[in-house]
Amino acid sequence: MRLANILVALLLVGPAFGCSRPESQLIGKWAEEGMNDPVNYFFEFFSDKTVIMKGPDYPFSGTWSILSNGRIKADFEMPYGGKMAVLGKLDEKTFIVDLDGETVKFARIPASNLKPLSASYDYEFTVAMGTSEFTSDSDSIFIAKAILENRLKAADVPSQVTVSDNKQLLIKVATNEQKTAERIKHLITTTGLLEFRLVHPKNDELIKNLFENRKVPKGYEIVLLPGSPWGDYWMRKGSPLTEPERASLREFEGQAGFDLLLKKEVFEGRDYFRPYYVSRNAELTSTSLESASVCHQQFGKKAVQISFDDKGRKIFAKVTADHAPGGAKNPDPHGRHFLGIVLDGTLCSAPYIRTSIPGGKVVIEGNFTLEEANNWALILQSGALPCQASILNETKL
Repeated sequence: MRLANILVALLLVGPAFGCSRPESQLIGKWAEEGMNDPVNYFFEFFSDKTVIMKGPDYPFSGTWSILSNGRIKADFEMPYGGKMAVLGKLDEKTFIVDLDGETVKFARIPASNLKPLSASYDYEFTVAMGTSEFTSDSDSIFIAKAILENRLKAADVPSQVTVSDNKQLLIKVATNEQKTAERIKHLITTTGLLEFRLVHPKNDELIKNLFENRKVPKGYEIVLLPGSPWGDYWMRKGSPLTEPERASLREFEGQAGFDLLLKKEVFEGRDYFRPYYVSRNAELTSTSLESASVCHQQFGKKAVQISFDDKGRKIFAKVTADHAPGGAKNPDPHGRHFLGIVLDGTLCSAPYIRTSIPGGKVVIEGNFTLEEANNWALILQSGALPCQASILNETKL
């Protein structure tokens, strides 16, 4: 059967997929019966809620979930634009597909038919924890070890994490098509610190003055973003920011107690940046995080939805109540206060605080790709590293 036929109308039918059935039964590769060659499998479900639908020629990536009625739902981004939703049910160990009156069965590819990850590891990374300003102690090393073990396990990366005598982490990993060395390095070195920081109450005025006076940091230029209500933006010239340049940028046209951070907008494949003065003090951090997951928004945009624990919910409700128009710290009924959402020092968004938010759920927008959103959800769920991690050495085994 051709993959194109599946794309036209795909409905998996059969006995109900019971809510009590372990989700683990879905994880793995599924091929049309009689086509157990791993090259020709059509579906692969991963425990991080991502799914790949493949044929001999085309791969389609997406996310999957189990609905309240037990149905399996997979949402795919089409490479030529648009989306496709797949609904299905699992009948014991078989998917049953009804296409134009024709019943087609998909069976799990036996593990013996697959090329497994090597029993040995592909890469070894030597990882240092800390910076010149912060030297990690034994507690921090073992906290980092536990967090990285959880991250790699959640990402289905076979790994071994050990602590060396000189307080470094030795991380051995096995890679495959989906879990590349570059993605694994990102999971290892990303701190994962989420902060909610208030934007300067006079930010609009301060930023307007920057543009009117044509003040722009070194390495940037002022450009006009078509169709934007803001008009002027900054665009990076040349190479990406170095750490010293990033530190200098935070101090640009300094405001006491505030960092200058840039919010990125993507238009026709180009990156535009809008500056914000954001408080250095966090009202709330990822230490109060309860869960994180990927969510899909209009126009195919990806975001990360988080929820707070009881303590975090109370803090977030108070902060948003105090800074909403007419609140204790924003008595003007027309006053506009903004809350910066910062991931590892990068401003993802700065939404206007309209009213108190007591539910403790927040959507983080940041021009994420599906892989980026999945990585951030996984990283946030596993917890923030106690300090910065850097790879000192990488060896292909």
